[in-house]
This record gives sequence, structure tokens and C-alpha cells, in this order.
Amino acid sequence: MEFQGGDKRNPANWTTSILYRGDSTTVTAISIRDSLGVRDTVRSPWATQVARMYARKTDIDKDGKEDIILPFQGWTVVYLDSITVTTRTWNTGSSKYDTTTTKVVNPNRGVLKILEQGGPNGVELKNLTVIMPEDFVLEQNYPNPFNPSTTIRFFLPVRSRLTLKVYDALGREVRTLLAGEEHDRGTGSAVWDGRDNGGRPVASGTYFCSMRFGNFEKTNKMMLVK
Repeated sequence: MEFQGGDKRNPANWTTSILYRGDSTTVTAISIRDSLGVRDTVRSPWATQVARMYARKTDIDKDGKEDIILPFQGWTVVYLDSITVTTRTWNTGSSKYDTTTTKVVNPNRGVLKILEQGGPNGVELKNLTVIMPEDFVLEQNYPNPFNPSTTIRFFLPVRSRLTLKVYDALGREVRTLLAGEEHDRGTGSAVWDGRDNGGRPVASGTYFCSMRFGNFEKTNKMMLVK
């Protein structure tokens, strides 16, 4: 609301400037129906609005420009950190749909948005996304099964210290590939040559690759076949 002058008690002297209308792109679920190659996609939107605005001496990103902070982007206390994707594929053999359900990270799950003076339209919208453990990705090694070596890829959403180790089926450490090394945001990889920390070839069998970041850990199963 902006006061234009005159008597403040007169509503005619006030105008409304809408800086942010909410986010209409957030969805909670995606339903995909595949019928003999014809795909129909239905998205379930979640209309979000600003619960409260802060705009006094706020410069959260420390760039010298005052911000308008928009917290609690919605009417629910629990923020939607994932999207449920349901895929129904027609099975000609059984004459019915096969249904699979997965969850993906919601790109609009951030709890803060910032309006800042600047940009081509005078106001620039910035998103502050909360980093979740799910954002750290440990991909399945390739090839798997493998002989004599395999590549382990990972993705880090922010610069982080990363430990990557290989364990045997009894939980004993076999090989340290990365020992608390700091990596930039993005994709990285490590190669295990099927040897232990002493350089000795290990036996065929099941092994586990463990990626540790902060207080969290992710593990994948690997198979060495000779």
C-alpha cells in the first residue's frame, strides 16, 4: 500500500502496489498416463502466498541493497520438499495399467524468497533454497558388476567436505577413495580399481560404497566379479 497524500483516513488517497503475487509454479504431484506411447501429464498445483513480509534494515545477501523478505511461502506449516510422480503405463499383456510411484526433489521448496531493488523491472526476485540431504547424490557405480575397475559418480549441491570409502560385506573398511576432501558444487567421480588400502587385489564379492558428508551418509552396493 502506498499513501499518495491528503487525508490518510480516506481510502481514495491510498493505492496498492503488488510486488509479488505468489508462486503458481509449485506442484505437489505429477501424474503421467502412458497409453501405447500417448502420454498425458497432469500436474497438481499448490497455490502459495506470502504469510508475512519484512523490509526494514534487511540485506540478507550482503550486497548493499535493502531486501523485502518473504518467509513462509504458503498456508501449510510443513513445506513440500518433494513431488510425488505417479506413472501409469498400459500393459498389453495384462490389459491393465502398471503403476509406479517415485519422489523427486521439489525445486520450489525454499522457505524464503527475497525481493530486491534492481533488475530490468525495478524489482528482482531471489530464491533461497534450503539444502536437503536428498540433494547430495551418490550414483550407482558403473559398470556394475565390474572387473577390474569401476567409476563412482556423485553430485554436491554446495561446496562440501566429502569422504568416500569402500567396505566389504562384514562392514570392514577396504579402501578409502576420498578422505574428507573439499569439493566444489557439482558432479565429481572416483575410480576404484578393486584393490584395498595396501594395494592388494580383493576377492570377488559384494562391496559397499559409502559417501559421508557432514552428519549424513549414503551407501550403494557394488559387485566385483572375476
